[in-house]
Amino acid sequence: MATEVLSKIGIGSGLNNTDIIKAIVDAETVAEKEKIEQDEAEYESKISAFGIVKSELKNFQLVCQALKDVGPATHVGSSSNTNTATFTNTGTTNNDDINASLVVSGLASAHSLVSGTVSSTGSVVGSGSLTIAFGTYSTSSSTNDTFSANSSKTSFTVNTTSTTTLAQLRDLINNEVSDSNLDGDKDLTASIMYDGSDYVLVLKANQGVANAISVTADNSSSDALKNNFQYNATNKTLTQSVAAADASFTIDGISMTRSSNTINNLYAGYTLQLLATNSSAINISATENTSTIEGYMQEFADAYNNVYLNIEALSQAGTDLSSSGPLVSDSTVRRIQRTLREFSSTSIPGYEGGPYSMSLLGITTQRDGTITFNKNTFKNTITANSNVVNSFFTDVLSTDNSSVTVTGLSKDTVAGTYALAKSGSDYTLAGVTLSQSGSVYSSGSGDTNGMKLNISDTNITSANIYFGNSLLSKIDKSIGELLTFNGDIENRLTNLRDELGEIPNRQLKLDSRIEKLTQRYALQYSAMEGIVAGLKDTGDMITKMLEKKD
Repeated sequence: MATEVLSKIGIGSGLNNTDIIKAIVDAETVAEKEKIEQDEAEYESKISAFGIVKSELKNFQLVCQALKDVGPATHVGSSSNTNTATFTNTGTTNNDDINASLVVSGLASAHSLVSGTVSSTGSVVGSGSLTIAFGTYSTSSSTNDTFSANSSKTSFTVNTTSTTTLAQLRDLINNEVSDSNLDGDKDLTASIMYDGSDYVLVLKANQGVANAISVTADNSSSDALKNNFQYNATNKTLTQSVAAADASFTIDGISMTRSSNTINNLYAGYTLQLLATNSSAINISATENTSTIEGYMQEFADAYNNVYLNIEALSQAGTDLSSSGPLVSDSTVRRIQRTLREFSSTSIPGYEGGPYSMSLLGITTQRDGTITFNKNTFKNTITANSNVVNSFFTDVLSTDNSSVTVTGLSKDTVAGTYALAKSGSDYTLAGVTLSQSGSVYSSGSGDTNGMKLNISDTNITSANIYFGNSLLSKIDKSIGELLTFNGDIENRLTNLRDELGEIPNRQLKLDSRIEKLTQRYALQYSAMEGIVAGLKDTGDMITKMLEKKD
C-alpha cells in the first residue's frame, strides 16, 4: 500500500496505516458480522430443535394410535369352550358383568344350489332369462312347497343367448348381485367348481332361512335353460346341496334364533360366534377389565408428559440468551403447547350420557403443564358409567334402536348425539327433515349433513344416534395436522431454512462493504500521507534556510 511505502522510507507519518484502517473497518462492521454469525447459529439451532419437536410429537402420536388400536373395553368377553363358541368384544360394551350358559342346538347354514355337470366351462347353457330372488321355502326339499320373498332383498334378472357359456353365466350373475348388507356381504355368490372330472355351477346365498335362493326361467327360455338352471316352488332342476337354516340356541334356558352364526346383537358390544352344536351347556362371560385399562391410561399420561416436558425444555426462557432454549418465544411452539394442553380439557361429544372429558377418568393438569392419573377417580367413574372409557379409546357410530342403523357419513357430519323423531310420514334428525329413498333416509343440512340412516321398521317413532370421535382420534388428527407437509411446523421450518439460505448472501454483501470501506479509508490515508510528506519537505526546507543564516 502506498501509505506504507511512504512511511517505511521515512517521508510519511510513520504510522501503521494498514492496521489502523483494518481496526476502523472492523469497528464499523463488527456489529453486522456478529449479527450474521448469531443468526446463522440461531437458525441452525432452531431447525435442529424443530426436528426434535417433530420426533417427539410423532412418538406421542404413535403411542396414541397404538392405544386406539387396542380399543380396550371395561369388560372382556370369554368362552369356556372355544370349540363350540367364542365370545369377544367387538364394539362399545355396556358396563355389565355377564355370566350365562349357552347351548347350541343348530348352526345357521347358507342355501347352496348346484347345477348338473358339464365337460367344460365353455359349454353353452341355453338362451333366455333367469330371475333370482331370495326368501323362505315352506319345506327344505319338496317340489310342492311355497316360497315367500324376503322384502329386504333385491331380486334381479340375467339374460342369456344361445352362445352364453357356463363361465359367462357365472359372471352375469356375480355382476348383478347386490351388496345389500352393511358389512359388505353379497346376497349371492356364483362360482364354478371342478369335481375331478366335470364342472358344475354353484350358487351360494348368505346364512339364514330367509335368504334361500329362488331361480326361475321365463316361459320364452330355451329347454336347456329351463331343464338345468331352475330352483323354485315348482321346478327344481338345480340340486340343493345345503338347505338354508337359522342358528338355534338357548341362553340361560331362553330359546333364540339368528340368521347367522355371527351374532352381534345379543349383548351390546360383544360378538357371539357359534362354531359347533353341543349338548352340555358352556359358559360365556364378561368380567371387568379395570387393571388393564389403568395401565393404558398411565402409558398415555407418561407419553404426554414426555413430549410436553421435552418441548417445554426447548422453549424455556433463561436469565439470558445463552441459557434460554432455542425455541424460546417461538409462536409456533406456543401454539403446539396450547394444542397439547387443550387435550386434557377438550369436550368429547357423541357418546351416550356425554359429552365427556379426561378429568372424569382421573386425568388432571398440573401447574407445570404435565398431567397425572388418579386411579381412584378412574375406578369410581367406570363403575358408574363405562361410556367415559369408550369416549377416550373408541370411536362410536351407533343407535339405541335395532331398527335404525347408520349407513353413511360425510366430511361435513359433525360428531354428536342426535334425536331421530317421526313427524307424520316424515322423519327428522336433530330438527332436519330427512329425504327418503326406500328404507334409506338422508340429512342434507346442519350438523348431521351427509348422515344416512337405514330404518327397517317405519313404525318406530324415535331413536338416538351416537356419532363420536374418541379423544385418541382427536389427538391423532391434531398431531397429524401439525406434522403434515403444509402444517405449522413445516411452514416454520421452511421459513427458517429460507433465512439460513440467505446467510451466504448477507456475508457476501458484508464482504463487499468491508472491501469498499477499506478502499475508501486507504485513499484517505494515502492523501494524508502525501500531505504529511509535503509538510515534512517544507519543514526540512525551512530548517535548511535557518541553518544558512547562522
